[in-house]
Amino acid sequence: MVGDEKREKYSVFVQIWFPVGAMVITGFFYLMDNWRVIWIILIVGPGMLGIILMYFCCYETPQFLVKKGPDHTAKIMNKIGKINLGIDNVISKVDVEYVMTEQMT
Repeated sequence: MVGDEKREKYSVFVQIWFPVGAMVITGFFYLMDNWRVIWIILIVGPGMLGIILMYFCCYETPQFLVKKGPDHTAKIMNKIGKINLGIDNVISKVDVEYVMTEQMT
């Protein structure tokens, strides 16, 4: 989630790619004769780009963090909090342990 002060900027950043994509697709169809090559480029290209970006941008899933333990979970959650909110210590190890024990019962 993005904080209130950054939400507008990120919403515009996400939505600007729809018209850009429409223009790119139109350009592909105008310049190339073989529609099969166009669809391979349009489907495989963004898919591979998404996989590469997820590798660098997505840290771990919550289920994975619970399995790794409270130390690792607190470290990653604080890293995410630093990126999203600009706060150094979002959650402590004690808080993580409390949440883990509450979820187990």
